[in-house]
Amino acid sequence: MKKSFLMVFVAGGLFMTSCTEDAYNPDRIKEDYEQNFVDLFGEINPNQDWNVAELKSVTVEPGNSTEVEIYAKGTYAYQLVGNYKSVSGKQTLKFDAPENLNDFIVLADGKAKFVKNGDEVSFTDDAVTRTYYEDVEGVWSETSSYKEFEWNEVKSFIKTLEEGEDNTGSGVPVNFDYVAGEEPITIYPIYWNAHYYHRIGIYIKGEDGKIKAEHLIYRDKMGDELQQYNRNTNWWGNNKWYWQDASGNESVSFNGYKGGRIRSKGFTIDLPEGTVYGFYIEVSKNIPIWDSYNDGKYYTNASLNNPAQNMASSFKQNGDEYTYLGFDDDSKGDHDLNDLMFIADPEPEIIDYEPVPDPDDPEPDPEPNPEPEPESPSTWTIAVEDLGNTDDYDFNDIVFTIKHVAGTEVATITPLAAGGSLETYLCYTDGEGEYHEKEFHSFFGVDGPGSDGTYPLINTQSVNYSASSFEIKVDKDFSVAEKMGGFTIKVVNNQTQSTVVIAAPDAGAAPQMICVPSGWQWPVERVNINDAYPGFSTWINDPTQVDWYKNPVNGQVMGVN
Repeated sequence: MKKSFLMVFVAGGLFMTSCTEDAYNPDRIKEDYEQNFVDLFGEINPNQDWNVAELKSVTVEPGNSTEVEIYAKGTYAYQLVGNYKSVSGKQTLKFDAPENLNDFIVLADGKAKFVKNGDEVSFTDDAVTRTYYEDVEGVWSETSSYKEFEWNEVKSFIKTLEEGEDNTGSGVPVNFDYVAGEEPITIYPIYWNAHYYHRIGIYIKGEDGKIKAEHLIYRDKMGDELQQYNRNTNWWGNNKWYWQDASGNESVSFNGYKGGRIRSKGFTIDLPEGTVYGFYIEVSKNIPIWDSYNDGKYYTNASLNNPAQNMASSFKQNGDEYTYLGFDDDSKGDHDLNDLMFIADPEPEIIDYEPVPDPDDPEPDPEPNPEPEPESPSTWTIAVEDLGNTDDYDFNDIVFTIKHVAGTEVATITPLAAGGSLETYLCYTDGEGEYHEKEFHSFFGVDGPGSDGTYPLINTQSVNYSASSFEIKVDKDFSVAEKMGGFTIKVVNNQTQSTVVIAAPDAGAAPQMICVPSGWQWPVERVNINDAYPGFSTWINDPTQVDWYKNPVNGQVMGVN
């Protein structure tokens, strides 16, 4: 049954509630709020809509398949923003992405193509789609000479993949495919810390998203002898490690020598541009007999593993020259994802999928004050200011994230903080037209107000509450870029019998609701948002300065000390 709610206006203005330290003032008019906002932060650009999400589009014509996926560049790699199951003929597909991001990958018929916002792309005349590889033998070759690396530079991967730690939640891609670019890519082995024997191979995906072909490239030979070498801090001398190719010939090798350098031969992969591919390793825990490697087979695409689990990593650290590819070689081990390390040159394009859950771990309990996930093009943070005067403007009175992939009819909501003390409701109309509202503090297990009639401040002063994510049904055209998804916040003051509703602001108006990408850390209680993020006031007058949210002040936001 559909419900309705009342928006209460006083003297022609919309009124807000206050935080615990401030009295609710039902006579504060909207004009005063806007003027105070301008006095504090400066003039508002008339085009400023307070929403970093923007509706993008690509016109796609698939060939043999009707499924189309669209990926956008996230913090580390490309991540899914659109997943359309039934695309017939030429269609314009719309999806949300950060407004300053315009480079995407369209995946259809087993091939990926790089596009710009507004482009048109067709897969119908693609020869690779019709004559796909039945085998990948011949697409790789060994380098003829060594490439030298400075060990002190190469070992920087340990900053991201700490030895002996479970790194599956470190934020780097752990479930991914690569996309062939214009240039071939070469993979150089640079580090081994493993007890076992290994082989490495390449796989190519077909138009149905499944493996079309795979081919063994190399196997290692020295096992524990290499581990002893890798743990030796004296990186010079004649120590040498090598692989054999699939025919048993000594091939790719690297060794350490005087000066702290290592040199490595690699293997070059040369595939048609747009081909979706990845790597896998095979493991033998004992000296292989009759070429048997039966103790594990692990793909870069975690969903291909049996059982599905994250066993690889691919990343480029800020300020570092190298792009790393790493593997873990034991599904029951520490999952540090760095037992076998390679350098990829040039930097490969990557499609970064969601990590798969660990099959051996029970569902974890919600952590207090859950931190937002690393910045993802499909996840957004909504932050609300319900105070209505110039007292704090901390935009932490309601904070939650929305995760949605265009083409799907489900969105995931994660409540993060509630810095308002009054009865407050998260309100929305679902994809079937049903109106919903739920008191926001109740998501954190708070059943009602305290003896003083107010609600506690949640996760704006300290880590004190947790909330679980939940799914809602949305319309097929749902977009966070449009009115911030249509979510509203209803605030009830039982003392004054007043009800107000906060919605996405009009362009050029003083906001009580803003939308930024995920990963945003909200200000600490009663810390002005411009004190927490000095670039905020610049963004007010110049909507193109969208990176302000990436530069918080230590100690002024939740999650940064």
